[in-house]
Amino acid sequence: MSLMSIEPTGHSLETLAALPTWEWPDDAIERITLGLQSDDVGEQCLAARLAGFVPDDGLASLLLRCLQESEDDDLLVEAAIALGPILEEAHMGEFSDEDMPAEIGPQRVHEIQTTLHKLYMEASAPMLVRRRALEAAVRSPAEWQIGATRAAFHSGDSAWRITSLFAMGYLGGFEQNILDSLTVKSNDTVREAITAAGRHDLQDAGPLVLRMAEDPERGKDVQRAAIEAIAHLRPVGTIDVLKRLIRHPDPTLAATAQVALDEALMWEDIDDLEAP
Repeated sequence: MSLMSIEPTGHSLETLAALPTWEWPDDAIERITLGLQSDDVGEQCLAARLAGFVPDDGLASLLLRCLQESEDDDLLVEAAIALGPILEEAHMGEFSDEDMPAEIGPQRVHEIQTTLHKLYMEASAPMLVRRRALEAAVRSPAEWQIGATRAAFHSGDSAWRITSLFAMGYLGGFEQNILDSLTVKSNDTVREAITAAGRHDLQDAGPLVLRMAEDPERGKDVQRAAIEAIAHLRPVGTIDVLKRLIRHPDPTLAATAQVALDEALMWEDIDDLEAP
């Protein structure tokens, strides 16, 4: 179907935003496409936010156009964020099934990376736009991102430090930086370091992350990140801690702990099956 031939439907972007993706109607891509083509920047931003959940080549093309042509900082941020998961899943080759939307091919991945790199290098662009460009780009690792991540980490700016740790979760070679960042005072920095440690399965981080999962003084966001990470790290005592946390009075932490416990137990079963 031609993008120009799409007609409005009864499914608004607000309706889509209120639904889990598995309940989206069949015309969701068409509705998001219309939103990205809108003259209303607010509607474009919402459409861009939703487009990140759909690995569709047509939507990726429109998001790229936003990055290349828009002068609105909010839209640039939303488009960059949306391209991150699209780029990652295309890089991992997870969308070759014929029942999925149009696959993101190598040429589109290259175009996305080139555009994000250019946006990151634009010194006059707002810092948040440049940060989001790097955070999206690392979802499909490339050589230029190593230097960019190292520069962000050593910049002395706390926001860039957080971006660098996010990037380190996808790039190799920064394990010591991640471990060192687990002990700083900033909860935002620690949260990103925990997530990066979990992504890389840094076993040396396990005991400290396990303690933070039950430490209310670190704040709810740090606790939640720690609970999610220990499902991967699985230091000694993980199952006992998660069993306590599923009874946590905070429903969000309790639910996070239940998901983590199910995952940790699944990995234990796999380990048992693989044991000689």
